[in-house]
Amino acid sequence: KEDDEDDTGSLSFNDFAWIAEECRKLIPVESRRQANFMEEELATIKSSFEDLDPRNQGFVSLGELIMTLGDSHLPVNTREGRAKLLASIDLARE
Repeated sequence: KEDDEDDTGSLSFNDFAWIAEECRKLIPVESRRQANFMEEELATIKSSFEDLDPRNQGFVSLGELIMTLGDSHLPVNTREGRAKLLASIDLARE
């Protein structure tokens, strides 16, 4: 859709509403991509990931992740806790 059909450098209300709707559709997608974390939380998580990936390979093994999370408040020391973690990871990948 052309946003400035009359080439005036301005948008009609309908064009503005269409753009707002398109942006609104992106919010849940972006939220899922960030596993529903706020930006500050995501930055902390990214830093932690980078600590686990010193060779900058772009991935860590599931074993490394579970061992690291075992020291946190997340309940990965149980089968149910690990299942919830993996379900969260799968949801974030969608």
